[in-house]
Amino acid sequence: MKAFDFNAYITDYNLGDDDATAERWYAKDIRVRDGFRVMAGRDQLLGFLGLAHDGVAETLKPLVVFNNEKTLMAQLDIELRAQRDLPDYPLGPLRKNDMATMKFFARYEIVDGKIDSIELAYWPMNLMS
Repeated sequence: MKAFDFNAYITDYNLGDDDATAERWYAKDIRVRDGFRVMAGRDQLLGFLGLAHDGVAETLKPLVVFNNEKTLMAQLDIELRAQRDLPDYPLGPLRKNDMATMKFFARYEIVDGKIDSIELAYWPMNLMS
């Protein structure tokens, strides 16, 4: 069985084309849990990403990655750059050009070469104006 190419996934995700990333990397019935919500299916995840990326450029930066054929765990920094003022941004208010970093831990389950589920834990945003 071919190993899941996490580096290629990160590269695609960081391009900012959520639809293309979802088609290539996410199972149609993906489940995502983050402690606040459960998203079921690619369409629901894409709806969430559309809101999260509206006015924000996001870059995933893996720090530590462990994986086998079916499970991948990663500690990541997620950098957010506000493209406009976002006083109601779900993770905290941002002003245009603000940079923020969040610490994430993610557990990915891989089935047939696609991400079948993601469990996320994260720490509050560290704003760097």
